[in-house]
Amino acid sequence: MDNLLKQLQQLFDSNGKWNYYNLVDLPNPFTSPEFDNSKIFIKEFLNYSNKTKDVYDVLELIEPYRNLHIVTDYFLGILIYESNIRVKTSIDNQIKRFTSADNNSSDNSFKYFWFLICFYHDVGYYFENNKSKISSREMLESDLRIVYSLPKLLGVPKLYNNVKDNYLTYRIEKFNVYDHGIVGGMLIYDRLVKIYYDNKNISGQSSFFYKNLFWSESMFKYFQLIASVILIHNIYLKNKIVDSEDDINIYKTYNLHNLIISNSKNRITLNRHPLLFLLSLVDSIEPTKCYGINFLKKVKFDFSKKKRLIIELNCCNDNEISIWSNKIVLMNSWLNVEANIFNNSHIEIVF
Repeated sequence: MDNLLKQLQQLFDSNGKWNYYNLVDLPNPFTSPEFDNSKIFIKEFLNYSNKTKDVYDVLELIEPYRNLHIVTDYFLGILIYESNIRVKTSIDNQIKRFTSADNNSSDNSFKYFWFLICFYHDVGYYFENNKSKISSREMLESDLRIVYSLPKLLGVPKLYNNVKDNYLTYRIEKFNVYDHGIVGGMLIYDRLVKIYYDNKNISGQSSFFYKNLFWSESMFKYFQLIASVILIHNIYLKNKIVDSEDDINIYKTYNLHNLIISNSKNRITLNRHPLLFLLSLVDSIEPTKCYGINFLKKVKFDFSKKKRLIIELNCCNDNEISIWSNKIVLMNSWLNVEANIFNNSHIEIVF
């Protein structure tokens, strides 16, 4: 079994599995020094997609290592999707539910939804880390120049409904930061709708091709689904079984009762919320944001099992993997998985 770096490089060579726009001459993000090609890859992909607007500028401002993390998330998610029939079927069924009634010319495939989710899920970090610009929950939409607010959440658990404002207040008052997921979800929905109307004004049609790309008002619900997954991906649940009483009480103080769970029934599941499940899984197990690109040579991912993902670690000591492995085990409290680590060399994630 090849190490993860080789697996990702091989997937890059399998152009049709990930290259939604069939672009040529995109740089391989896994063959360059640490971050160089990752940034170029994202910029060129998004530039062709005509789905950037001023978000393109924000991507320039986030920390460089996040470019590699974003690209690795993207390819790792595709590896899991292509290798696991349960994941593929669940996601395809979810997308079909959103797109089956549409009579348009767009290719509503997993690759379309996945590249937008991955490439935008961390753009909010610029605003989260820029503490000089933290003002208030009420000012956030003004700061982001939001015109089109996300109407409601789609494709995510109902317990996340109506918690955005209180969670933002909690993050601002307790940590002096915005939440990058909430910012990213608000931002991408607004910008995609703005781009649609900009292009509509040029074409004069409600459904049209612009620069060889199809646009239609029917795609607004796609934007909703994508934005919803991004918006809630960093909203943490508190579990009465594993979290401290103090942490639970803080959530109660901010009226975040919906985010306090007491059993496994409230966890994010593959069957009910597959795109959110995949982003949550990939974002938790992707190791480069902890250790950089060379760590990909030290791990092997076995995607062949129907209900489990196996990770083998080579030459990793306890200290080297503790941050990453702890994050993986913590998934058990909020994601519908059972993750276990054996002898710091073998990880099994059952889902």
